[in-house]
Amino acid sequence: QLTIRLFGTDGQIGASVNRDVAVAGALQTDVAALFPSANLAQARYVRIQTGSVFSLITSCAVVRGFTVPRDTALINGINVTSKTGVTFNHVVSGQLPNANYTTIIGVTNLSSQPQSVQLVFHADDGSIIEVSRDISANGALRETAQSIFNLPSTFQTGWVKVQSRGPIAGFAGYADTVAGGFAVVPDGTPQTKLFFSHIANGPPQWQTGLALLNATGTPAAIEIFAVNPNGSPIGSVSLTLEADTKMARTIQELIPQTRGVNGGFIYVQTLNNVPLIGIELFYTQDLKVLSNVSALNLCLA
Repeated sequence: QLTIRLFGTDGQIGASVNRDVAVAGALQTDVAALFPSANLAQARYVRIQTGSVFSLITSCAVVRGFTVPRDTALINGINVTSKTGVTFNHVVSGQLPNANYTTIIGVTNLSSQPQSVQLVFHADDGSIIEVSRDISANGALRETAQSIFNLPSTFQTGWVKVQSRGPIAGFAGYADTVAGGFAVVPDGTPQTKLFFSHIANGPPQWQTGLALLNATGTPAAIEIFAVNPNGSPIGSVSLTLEADTKMARTIQELIPQTRGVNGGFIYVQTLNNVPLIGIELFYTQDLKVLSNVSALNLCLA
């Protein structure tokens, strides 16, 4: 049996809902159908618990019309943890000649007590902006990076670190409000080996972007490999990512041999054991489609 609860900015909304799911079965439903009397404009997240510690589930949410009318995004459910810091390794905001980017920052207070969280924006030019926000018990913050950090309308890019006293979780949602592309990315986990399971860089207009963040105080010696589906190498590059620095490039900028490639995978490793936070984004050149691919952690002998 599943117990499903809906939460808003200030905590739980309405009563919990119970649903039975058969062994190896699945539940697929709209949040509006589960909570017909709830004001979904106030809803921020859903928490699902099983009736037994031996019952394992996996979950995801499909979100439509979040920032632009045509957007659709998917985000996987996460296990509640005790971590008190989350990092978003890529934040973009503001206007370019053919685009207008916005990044939604979402932070969930998993504690039964209210708490203040510190949000720090590290701009690519080296400047730092720090703000704080109070979040109610079991509540959530959802706000644009431009609003949180009072950024100008001109193009800005960097990364964000969120710190708290109690447990939190978070996500970043990217959108181009001109073309309508949208993708949601969970907060990142530092890893020394990252695997991205696909390259979409072929005709007519697909591109693959890679963002890597070194949030430590030590420069990271990095190797990036592009590999064909049959395991043969496409190309590779070695570089150094300085401390507290983010890199965001298309895969063909990093490895020119990937130009026109639609298939294979990307493997990233650090040679000096400095952990990185990484994401991969697929997108069309007209920015009508954005899609996130989470990094998989590899334990290689």
